[in-house]
Amino acid sequence: MTQPVLRRLPARYLLRFPAHELWQHITGSFILVMDDGEEIPTNHVETCYSSYVWDFHRQYPETPLLGEHHIRGVLSWDSKIYPGGVRYPERLSIGADLKLIGNCMMSVYDTYRALGKPVERTLLWKLAYDVNNVQYCDFIRYADRYVGTIDLLHFFEAMDEPEIYDANQACQRGEIHVNEVYSAIDSVFKDKSRLRHNPLVREYRSKILKETQLHQNIGPRGNPTDMDSRIFNHTIRRGYVEGIRRIADSAIESCSAARASYYAAESLRMSEYFSRKLQFVSQNVQNIHQNCDCGSTEYLVWPKLRPMKKDERGEKVQISDLELLDGKYYLEESTGKLKVLTPADVHLYGQSIRLRSTLHCAHPDPAGVCSTCFGELAFNVPPGANIGQWCATTMAEQATQALLSAKHLERTMALERLSIEPEYAKYIQGGSDNTSYVLNKLIEDKDVSIILKRVQAESLHDIKTVDDIRHHPEDHYSEMTILNLRVAEPVEAAAQDARTSNIKLGSLVRPIQIEVGTQGSREASLSYEMLEYIKEHGYKTIPASAEAPRGQKGEDLYEINLEDWNWDDPILVLPAKHFNNSDHVEQVAKKLESRVAEMRKRSREETADRMLIGEAGLFDFVNRKLNVNLSCLEVILYATTVVSVEQNDYSLPKPWTPSQPSVLSMTMRNRSLSVDFAFEKQYEALIDAASFIYTNRFDHPFDGIYTPTAVFVT
Repeated sequence: MTQPVLRRLPARYLLRFPAHELWQHITGSFILVMDDGEEIPTNHVETCYSSYVWDFHRQYPETPLLGEHHIRGVLSWDSKIYPGGVRYPERLSIGADLKLIGNCMMSVYDTYRALGKPVERTLLWKLAYDVNNVQYCDFIRYADRYVGTIDLLHFFEAMDEPEIYDANQACQRGEIHVNEVYSAIDSVFKDKSRLRHNPLVREYRSKILKETQLHQNIGPRGNPTDMDSRIFNHTIRRGYVEGIRRIADSAIESCSAARASYYAAESLRMSEYFSRKLQFVSQNVQNIHQNCDCGSTEYLVWPKLRPMKKDERGEKVQISDLELLDGKYYLEESTGKLKVLTPADVHLYGQSIRLRSTLHCAHPDPAGVCSTCFGELAFNVPPGANIGQWCATTMAEQATQALLSAKHLERTMALERLSIEPEYAKYIQGGSDNTSYVLNKLIEDKDVSIILKRVQAESLHDIKTVDDIRHHPEDHYSEMTILNLRVAEPVEAAAQDARTSNIKLGSLVRPIQIEVGTQGSREASLSYEMLEYIKEHGYKTIPASAEAPRGQKGEDLYEINLEDWNWDDPILVLPAKHFNNSDHVEQVAKKLESRVAEMRKRSREETADRMLIGEAGLFDFVNRKLNVNLSCLEVILYATTVVSVEQNDYSLPKPWTPSQPSVLSMTMRNRSLSVDFAFEKQYEALIDAASFIYTNRFDHPFDGIYTPTAVFVT
């Protein structure tokens, strides 16, 4: 049977009709011909929907009307070909409308800038707001016939699909894992030839429903966590539609609401406290200079662009670098020119690139950066906005929203993979179960000892009196977040024996400090195997005076020599705790807010580039739970760097000055006192002699509040 020949309509012709009138002039299916000759098979509904956004073209007629300005150019077609040669289009989903508006807006901006008639960004933003508002109001009026309903029968229809039904039954019998049921649900719901008229499935394909919530309704609830984030060993094998019928299951599930209430109180308070401090410090980066290139020749070297990464359960564990670097300028080595990085640049995966960075901006403004170093995201920064405040708020709002939405983001929990910094991987490795650490056999032939502080193992002496160590949990005996190792490695002595002319062999003792846990949430403990080893072989007590620096009070240490240790056994274990959003916010704060005692070591060994990128860098750590663009993180980190702590120069560094990271509290205190007075403990600043000695300080937007005459009166 031959397909009917569709009529062709020029898209430019349709611009003469206001969007709300176009519904009366076109109907059915047709081929829309765009200004560049591209032909789009579409219909009157899709075209009328797109026409609202074409107000950009109606007001700025020199802008070409292209395929990306039609909703069908934003939504893709399913690459899978179903029986009968049928292909299905992607459904209208969340975010598609904003992408369509963004395409039209940026086309106007780029076209008129190229013509030498730049359009003010605020006018385009106002038009985008009006377009979205009119579109919403008209669709309430004209699209009421497309509004459907949903009821319990639609859930039952989905659950009765053979693949989902069999998976649920197998899970309830304990034959398969919860995640296998979730995979079966996704497989059925993504198959566009099945359940096409089920409203529940339509919402899923339009991304209106959260996958995690759908899984727990149609499939099993899974493994919730307790108030302290410990993952329950017990699996709830029924979902909310079938009903949580057992008392034990109901009691476990009740912890979800209790934890959400806790997040909305205590955890939120701590998050907002850190956010406030971070915003105060970040406000020192005050200005962004639009359409400006400082010409900096220093770059941030990105070691390797990584694609999106999923774990063995198919869950996303790492967002694509291209998504988080979207809009940054990079140096194209072949041409020597700057290009904008976009998610479409997949050919760059696996390559090292050089990025223009706020950390190396050479703009002469001591409190500002240029838009080229910041990236294309500068387009979204309102005129007169404080760029530091804007970036800090962007990150903080995501963290706060994650805490407030704890109940809605609830899912079956699994342990994250243990992360070990590359420089320590030759000493220690994570166990296969994600709950233990083992020593690397590369150092098996060396003289290795574990050094414990008394505070880490206050009940270690109990092992001598306990008949069976395993009658008590591991954390009864010890808890730690830092593992101290001493590794004696053979080295060649510098001098030779005069009589034998043989090179002398000595040993170099390396003290190693390895982070092995999270303070207050997932602290490591000595394993049962290690405790039994200590009970059999004993340990050596090192008096406090032997290790403490002269003039300082130390603490007793325990040394455990591992000469007879079985290197296949774990040395440390971790509780089965989930790394939640509250823990994440706490650790981000820890990375940015080091203690004063660590500042000198931190300033000497770390640079802003090293703090930002790398396996243990701020970029990877923040984006474990959030989605923060590199442009924002660079400004936040730049605000925490100073020229020289030793010389009391806390101004923002430039390429021609020294640069080192500092401590948030000291940076706040030693820049403008106005922000310190706006924060807390104002009396400390008032009684500190340095407040009166060092008067040449870095400006802050709050200065006008405390000294309005000096700031505003010329």
